[in-house]
Amino acid sequence: YDDFNFDVNIEKNPTTTFDLVSKKAENYDPATQIMDWSFTTNRYSNVPITGLTITDTLSPDIMALNIGSLKYTKDGSEQKKEIPKDSADADGVYYTYDSGTGQLVIYCKEIEEGHYFTFDFSTKVVNPEVLSQQGQRTVENSAEIQATAGSTPVNKTISGEKSIDNTLVTKVTDGDYDYSNP
Repeated sequence: YDDFNFDVNIEKNPTTTFDLVSKKAENYDPATQIMDWSFTTNRYSNVPITGLTITDTLSPDIMALNIGSLKYTKDGSEQKKEIPKDSADADGVYYTYDSGTGQLVIYCKEIEEGHYFTFDFSTKVVNPEVLSQQGQRTVENSAEIQATAGSTPVNKTISGEKSIDNTLVTKVTDGDYDYSNP
């Protein structure tokens, strides 16, 4: 066995798949055309996230952002905090908004391993194609995500959608009409 050389070189490069951020269309109120949206970050991951930006373009002719609705929670807390504009709070969270383009950007400096954030906001659906038609219509929206998960840069597009009931006309009787005596 002296003339037998045995060399082994094993490289292990595991890949992990997880949802860095998910987007969900929540409630819709047909009387006010208000739709609630949420982003949940790092929900099922034990990877720290740094430099998170969520860029969501809410086209002003489709959806109008309700600025006062921008809130967030940490680790599922019931206490919602307002997302400050233009400068970070103690959690490293803030947003910018360009009303001309409808571009909303939510920033989060760091999400520690084992923690998660949920960002909530509301929009008013103003899309004439949706609001001028009777029945079920789908409202959808996507956002661009950039962050570093652990040591891996992540750039991806996420989207959310909701089928909404758009009742334009209903007919009911007032009970006073006598059908036997027209």
